[in-house]
Amino acid sequence: MGIWEILGIDPTTDKKQIKRAYAARSKMVHPEEKPEEFRMLHEAYQEALKYAGASGTGRPGSVREPEYVEERELAGEDSGQMPSAGVPSAKQEQTEGAELRSYFQEKTQEQEEKIAFFREKWKMIMYEHGKPEVKEWWEDYLKSEEFRDIQWHPELLKLLAEEMSKHLKYEYEIRLFFWDAYGFQEKDSTSKGDLQKLRRALYTAYERRRGQQERERLEVERQLENKKNQRFLMYIYLFVFGIWLLYLAITKANEMLGRWGGIKGHSEEFGLEEGDADKFNSVEPESEEAYTEEFIEESDIVKAYLEERYPGTDFSEPKLVEEDIVESVYEMYSLSHPDITFEAVIDYDIMDASILGVTEEYGRLLMEHYAEEYGLKCWWMMRSSSEWPDLAEDNNGVSVIFYPDMDTLDEFCDTVIRMFEEQEELRNLSAVGICSDDVQYPTVMVGGGVEGCYPGKGQFYRPWELDTVQMKEMIQEGYLEYLIHFEPWNLTSEQYRDWVPGYEERYKSVWENFDLGVSVLLQEKDICEIYIPIYAYDEFGRATDVNAPSATRMMLVGDAYFYLLAKGAYLEVTGIGRGFDVEKDGEFYYLGFEPEVELEKVEEFIPKQGVEGTD
Repeated sequence: MGIWEILGIDPTTDKKQIKRAYAARSKMVHPEEKPEEFRMLHEAYQEALKYAGASGTGRPGSVREPEYVEERELAGEDSGQMPSAGVPSAKQEQTEGAELRSYFQEKTQEQEEKIAFFREKWKMIMYEHGKPEVKEWWEDYLKSEEFRDIQWHPELLKLLAEEMSKHLKYEYEIRLFFWDAYGFQEKDSTSKGDLQKLRRALYTAYERRRGQQERERLEVERQLENKKNQRFLMYIYLFVFGIWLLYLAITKANEMLGRWGGIKGHSEEFGLEEGDADKFNSVEPESEEAYTEEFIEESDIVKAYLEERYPGTDFSEPKLVEEDIVESVYEMYSLSHPDITFEAVIDYDIMDASILGVTEEYGRLLMEHYAEEYGLKCWWMMRSSSEWPDLAEDNNGVSVIFYPDMDTLDEFCDTVIRMFEEQEELRNLSAVGICSDDVQYPTVMVGGGVEGCYPGKGQFYRPWELDTVQMKEMIQEGYLEYLIHFEPWNLTSEQYRDWVPGYEERYKSVWENFDLGVSVLLQEKDICEIYIPIYAYDEFGRATDVNAPSATRMMLVGDAYFYLLAKGAYLEVTGIGRGFDVEKDGEFYYLGFEPEVELEKVEEFIPKQGVEGTD
């Protein structure tokens, strides 16, 4: 069979037509179901491209188009004559057949070499996949003709199907390169065998990208909505400010008119002429105290605040750097740390111009300064809930110190306590946050939960009041509490057993009123029945009653994990701190982008014939 018959088109030098024909035929010849036919199709495609390239140069090479042997034989038999000059002879056919077999052998050897090259590169991927230059290489390679020549080869598909999840389970970027290279779609019922296995191994990366794109889209919408709301609020502020200015103008006018009326009515009594009224208005009053109010400089307010907030610390004179109707911003530095320049902000009520309070960032910068000096990792974390402590240094966040892992807690606690003992100025902080460096949701761990649901303890500490043993025990307890509700798939058997007694004791009083309850299975045995709180948000994202008409019922992602396990759903853990995949109708969906998930969505993953939990 000739290459043009395999491709289903007439002989042509149009590469676009050849590629379209190949694409159309490859959809009907699946590499897993018909590997030999697909190999012939792919080789015919390569031969046709080579033929088109040689013909396009005007210098045809050794590539010859093999005609259909059957047709030529029939033509000779029907005529009863020897092949004419326009018809290849048997010798020519043998020569062309030999050349074609030789070409296919060369192609087979070439593919084997390319597959060997791929295997060699694949061996190194487990050690180098995190390097940017390696990712860039794979991205370019998967778009190259070198890879396209072997990408459907059964040997390569088998290799990728078996090893993709082993070596690149957490490397989403490279897995996406493979997903795009094979042209997989979100819905696909045609892939079978190793190709289906490969698609499943790559699907979580696609799902993660899709979720990221959805979050980015929602973030853009949120920002647009915020800008819209900000413009609306600005219009309100301007309107209120205009009313306030009008009120002041009217009040001043009334005051002036009242004084003018009084002067005019008593002009004879004072012995004044009517034109002398303006002179009276400029006369200083007999009693200055009757017309003046006590006035305090804003800079004095800032200095008084800092003196109370950081006793014993001397600061430079506050310098006004920005001022408007809602705030005044002052810049200064500590005399003991002249390199730490910070801002203090006086906030005003736009309605009556009264002072709402003072915020500053000296405590945060001081904490970061000493953390770096003592070799600690420190970030500033914004508030995420009303459960955070009311920190005097800034009501919008807290300094958080991160420990590398549980095995280094002794050294970490010693260092933190020593730092606070040696640097007394740090004790002016209300508290500091302590968090693990490898958790998925650090803000949740520090805050103790999410808006509307706080099952854990907030990780806020006063290290100057603790010793190493106390601090270590508190950190371990907080870490375990966090894992139970937000990353239970990472718990060890020992951690489960350590956690159960304290959990049952803590929630014993709420069993009669729990929302959902399921049994935790460990080594095929029930070791604990856990309480799963259900909470809700309204259409504005605020915590509300679960029975409210517009309520969206929610559950924590860790509780969703327990709930689906108890209901018999098929789950696959995607790695430390990375959530899990749940199967639905043959597809896998990733749960773990957020620390909470809608209950309605969770229930969609429950199998119809699943194991029932305790409701």
